[in-house]
This record gives sequence, C-alpha cells and structure tokens, in this order.
Amino acid sequence: GRRRSDRSKDLPSLSEIGNDIVAVPSRRITNGGGDSSQQPLNLEERVRLLELKLNSHLSWLRKPSFGSRRQATCKDVKLYGEQYVCLDHFPPKNRSCIVYDFGIRDQPEFGVEIARKHKCEVHAFDPSPVSLEWWESEKERLSEVSGYHFHPYGAGGINGNVKLYEYSWEQVANIRIPVSVSDKCTKEACELMEAEQKEFKLPVRTFESIKNELGHANKTIDIVKLDVEGSEWEFLQQLLDQGCPDIDQFTIEYHHYTFDNRYGGDASPEINLISTLLHVCGLKSYQLDYEMGGFPDGAKLYKDYGLQLYFNTISYAKHLKPWNENQKEEEETN
Repeated sequence: GRRRSDRSKDLPSLSEIGNDIVAVPSRRITNGGGDSSQQPLNLEERVRLLELKLNSHLSWLRKPSFGSRRQATCKDVKLYGEQYVCLDHFPPKNRSCIVYDFGIRDQPEFGVEIARKHKCEVHAFDPSPVSLEWWESEKERLSEVSGYHFHPYGAGGINGNVKLYEYSWEQVANIRIPVSVSDKCTKEACELMEAEQKEFKLPVRTFESIKNELGHANKTIDIVKLDVEGSEWEFLQQLLDQGCPDIDQFTIEYHHYTFDNRYGGDASPEINLISTLLHVCGLKSYQLDYEMGGFPDGAKLYKDYGLQLYFNTISYAKHLKPWNENQKEEEETN
C-alpha cells in the first residue's frame, strides 16, 4: 500500500496547544547565579492544580464556603485607608519593605500612610482618567512623601491596552452591562434596552512584568493591595498560573462574583478558587469585611439590567497560625 507521510513534525507540541487561549501552568526556577526562568509543571503537578481549580470552583470542598471564611489568626491588625494590614511580621526586620497599591482612584491613603509610617517603597498604580487628573494636581505635594511613586497603568492579565468601561464613582471596570429586556411590551414582544457605557482603552501589565520593570524581579513584595473593579480576576489568574507569588500579604477587594445556589450567600465559586490557590501558596485569610458573602451594589442601573453585583474585601498573609472557630465565640463573649 501507499506509504503515509509522517505529519507529526508539523503538529504543535502538547505545551503549545491552545497556549494563546489557556496558559500552561508553570513555576519560577532560580539558578545558582540568581537568574530565573519559568518552567512548565510536570503532568502530575498539572493534574493536581486542575483538581484544585475545578473542585474549588464547584464548591467540591470539605467546607463549601472555604473562600469566605477566616483561615488564620493575626494578632495585630491595622486599618490603613480602607484596607487591612497584618503587623505580626510587618515590616520585615532584615530588609526594606516594598508595597504595591493597585487601584487608588483619588484616594491614596493606604500607600501614603504605609510609606510615612513604615518607610516602605510604595508603588501606586491606576490608569483611570480620574486618577491621572488627581495625580497631576497632587504630584508636587506627594513628591514630599519619601518612597511613594505613582504609575499610570493598571493590573492585568496581559501587557498592553485593554477595553474598560465607565463604572461607579468615576472609575473604570471590566464589566460590560448586557443588553436586557425592558418593561415596555406589546402583546407579542418587549423592547430591548442597551445601557450607554463610555469605553476606554487603557494600559495594564502583569505582576511579573511590573516586578521586572521596577527592579524587583528577585525580591519579596511585602504587601499587594488589589482594588481594581473587576480586573482582579485576569490579574490573579495570570499571576497564579505562574506559580506561587513572592508576596507576603495580599488584600483583595473582589467584585462581580456569583454564589453556589446549593449553599447560598457565603459560597462563591470564584472566591473559593482564588482563596484555595492562595492558601496552597501559604497566603491564608485573616480578615473579611463580610462573612455572609459580600455587600451588594445598590446602583439602580444594575438592577434595571438584571445584574446583582457584589463586592467583598479579604486580606491574606503568610506565617500565621490557623484560625480556630472557638476564637470567634470567645471574642464575641468578651
């Protein structure tokens, strides 16, 4: 019979298939000289990572509300601006501290307070028009705050410009309000309605790219604050697919998530997934703004278009002791 040609050499390798759509999970490997590179996980590691992602998103967990529960104890919690920091192991004693503040609008109190009190190197990021206008008016005054820096780009899952939309409080977000059915109806059909949302094309960068640009490639970032109106999902997905980040504390305001109808208002598939992966990396939650799932955005616009948007702030840190449910009962008693 005819000899079949060998076409296998024309096919992409397994690690290249769909890589432009779904990233291949990897980890950072550092050699003896201090240089590092990303190496793909082996098959066993990738299967386990897939189990963690899938099971946590399905609430297939020992505790279905894991992501919305406190997992660790911080003895010394301090509020800076509107976000919490655990002072049990911060600031570090043997090196200078570095803080990334993503999403500031025109309210830089979190980063400014930390720079002033702890003498940290603080980098603030926000591409929103309201933030650029604020910086132009305040940069001379803030130049007096030692170690404080502002960058006119945001947190993202890619390096480049992304489309963002007009949002509450003069901010921009990744959420696009869908076309909905109005109350204006005839016997046959109802009219459709489409929200008018101003669009922006704004620059974002990945965590790794930012660290490299700022000269922090092989340094620990002590605190990352993330309040970016929904863009946290792409940023965190890309970050966690690169392995465990060299971050000691994370404070995240989550937006636009759902609940598992089997368990109700404290079991969010999206928050379960991120909290599980952070937990595996040693970052355990010690502070939640709302333990019953989050706070609903009451804007009439979203209600009119059938959207129920929630937000919640959860803070995570390394090197903390496990939380005991009995502690909550003792605190409430006292």
